[in-house]
Amino acid sequence: MDKQRIKYFDVLRGGAIILVIAIHSFKGFDITENNTLTYHLAIIWRQIIGCAVPLFLAISGYFLSKKEVSTKSHYFSFLKKQVPRVYIPMLIWSIPYLILSIYTGKDIGNSVFLFLVGGFSVYYFIALIVQYYFLLPFLQKLGDKTAGLIFSALLSAACMIILFYLNSVQNVSLPLIIYAGPFPVWIVFFVLGIYLGRREQLSISSKLLFIFTIAGLLISIAETYLHIHISGSFQGLGIKLGAFIYSFAVILLLFRLQTDKNSNTPIWRFLVYLGRISFGVYLTHIFFLSYLVTPIVNRLETNNYFVDQLLLISLTVMCCVGFITVIRKINKPLAVKYLGF
Repeated sequence: MDKQRIKYFDVLRGGAIILVIAIHSFKGFDITENNTLTYHLAIIWRQIIGCAVPLFLAISGYFLSKKEVSTKSHYFSFLKKQVPRVYIPMLIWSIPYLILSIYTGKDIGNSVFLFLVGGFSVYYFIALIVQYYFLLPFLQKLGDKTAGLIFSALLSAACMIILFYLNSVQNVSLPLIIYAGPFPVWIVFFVLGIYLGRREQLSISSKLLFIFTIAGLLISIAETYLHIHISGSFQGLGIKLGAFIYSFAVILLLFRLQTDKNSNTPIWRFLVYLGRISFGVYLTHIFFLSYLVTPIVNRLETNNYFVDQLLLISLTVMCCVGFITVIRKINKPLAVKYLGF
């Protein structure tokens, strides 16, 4: 794999981490606001950006599709190298949440448990990716054949149906680590990445995949309205069947458009850099978004939903990039090993 091809995936990672920030910047609505144009546009916007986590998982699967883990020595060597890369930074950045949890009177045992398993903030993704690391030999076998991909899709679909029932019908409120952290929920995307990594090129045309993507988006939007109708509250979460169909199509389209052409435009270079530090942005963005950017944007009182969204996203990205760049210049090896960037 040449450097140009890797840069394309850096661009995808850069775009995906912006979408992650957009998701966490997203403001829901009370059901009484459902007659406004902004309300309906926000529903569409939330479904468009919902492919972020699936895209990250597919890229991870793609680059691990040919990783040698067939023997015990290779397998444990892989785990010894890969798991600390994501787990140690997660623990470091979870410390403030652990302290806050104990300080506010939460059960110490439960707080420590959440700390160790990625149960604070948005760090369920670390628990998720670690599960896929441990399951990599099995997942590689699934990704070898179309039947394995179909099996993983059915498994994820079953999870979607169960979560839909619990969330929208029974109104069960689940912790994020339980709701989004178990490996079967997202397994189709990691296996899809492996599936694509073991093949030279997709035979499906880009035009057909684009149509598939639009159809998936429409299904996701329709399902969101169904959630709202059944539950009586705004539901923008991306963990639902329609959103997964849309994300599946987006991944196929973006991988089909994969190019070895490079660009020297400022946006391309910025996305490449952002993609390379995307894990660090993921680990730190909630701090900047919650405690710095959101208070600033609230004080501006723009009274425009989408202007607020743009400010929240752009300012959070800039804060993360500036912070990470400075820390990397001070001590890059230490930052990579312990801080995730």
